[in-house]
Amino acid sequence: MSAERRSTELPIVRTCPYGGGVSVGRDSDLSFRHMGGRRVPGRFVNRALGRPALDLDRGAIVSSPNPSLSDNQLTAVAAISRDEAWATGYYFGQRNQPLIEHWNGTSWSVVDTPSSAAGVDVLSGVSGVDTRDVWAVGSRKDSDSAPLRTLVEHWDGVAWQVVPSPDPGGGGQLNSVRALSADDVWVLGVHAGKLVPLIEHWDGVSWTVMPSPNISNVRMQTIAAASSTDVWIAGAATRDWLIEHWDGNRWTTTAAASQSIGVVNAVTAQQDGVWAVGNRYASSCGPVWALTERWDGKSWNYVHSPHDGPES
Repeated sequence: MSAERRSTELPIVRTCPYGGGVSVGRDSDLSFRHMGGRRVPGRFVNRALGRPALDLDRGAIVSSPNPSLSDNQLTAVAAISRDEAWATGYYFGQRNQPLIEHWNGTSWSVVDTPSSAAGVDVLSGVSGVDTRDVWAVGSRKDSDSAPLRTLVEHWDGVAWQVVPSPDPGGGGQLNSVRALSADDVWVLGVHAGKLVPLIEHWDGVSWTVMPSPNISNVRMQTIAAASSTDVWIAGAATRDWLIEHWDGNRWTTTAAASQSIGVVNAVTAQQDGVWAVGNRYASSCGPVWALTERWDGKSWNYVHSPHDGPES
């Protein structure tokens, strides 16, 4: 199995309200979720703290622009190199608008992105192949009464542009993206109004809806891929971790370790295996503990970490 060069920093998760998490990979390709405000189902809202970036050299917080005086949220980040990184999310003006910020090695700046004239656009994931090939995904609504639609945007080195993407069954939202090459990009989301996975693939020309696992009543959070025949999606069903694997022909549910009661926030392929991180809990509002597992090729195994809490 080919392996993606990636490492993961464990999320430090606190009781309500909560802390945050960060992961780093592909040399310095990182993804993180910065949290500092209130908690709402399936979403984290940052209350304009203005400190959502991590300096890779010093591990220090780096300031970034906040377009709104109220809500500014960054939900994902992808680093092409130490002086080339992108972060995506949204901010609230008169409505939710997409937010894309760029790191040039010295500072973060807001980059113009397409936005619906009177609708609501939110970006939830970002991944890049190189400096001229970056993808961002999320959801859009053309009006308050309109259905939720998938949103895909692409950076070609000059500007961000919306790329048409399928909306099967009346629409959906995209949560995560993994770009392997110019003609091999995977996205994960959910169908509108349903807790059913929505998986789409870019072949260099257009997006196509891919087969999805025969599961329902789930919330899939993240996608990772080492190749087109080694794709992982993860999230939760009820309160249990859920991780599915695609081998190029079919999806297989992988059984989590016994302590995996919670949500998978990130799954990633390493040179020495596949890792999943998230949180586990005993009640709806904490305490909430970090949870880490490693795939050995046959099963998931619980791995102790500094913030994993007491044995359960």
